[in-house]
Amino acid sequence: MKKHTASAIAALFLLASLAWPVLAIDIGAMPNPSFYDSTNGVAKVEGQFSYKIVTADTQVKASAGFVHAISCATTAGAAATAGALTLRDATTETTPIVHTIGIPASAFTPFGFVIDEVFATGIYAGFDGTLAGVSCTVSYR
Repeated sequence: MKKHTASAIAALFLLASLAWPVLAIDIGAMPNPSFYDSTNGVAKVEGQFSYKIVTADTQVKASAGFVHAISCATTAGAAATAGALTLRDATTETTPIVHTIGIPASAFTPFGFVIDEVFATGIYAGFDGTLAGVSCTVSYR
């Protein structure tokens, strides 16, 4: 009986010695993923977006994407002409229309807002009507 017990103990020590190198990996020596903030000990997710400046009808992205934000101001030395900026879930100026932003000619104040919306087909910014003298930046991915 003692021999059997000694064999079992020896087997346990063998298993433990085989597992030890796996257990002894120094996690601190491993490279951290790019989203890990080692200074504060937390994982962070940051919005990283591309942008496109549009001053006329423009295809922002030719495939599915995500629009984070849009900001508009008058172009240098120009006065805004009334019209509408239309964001479409398309690669051309067609339907569906996702957002329409009316822009008046008088007392134009620069503006920006967050959209955070998925576009399934593409992202197209259309300057409808007589909209002119306006420059908009679309942040997307």
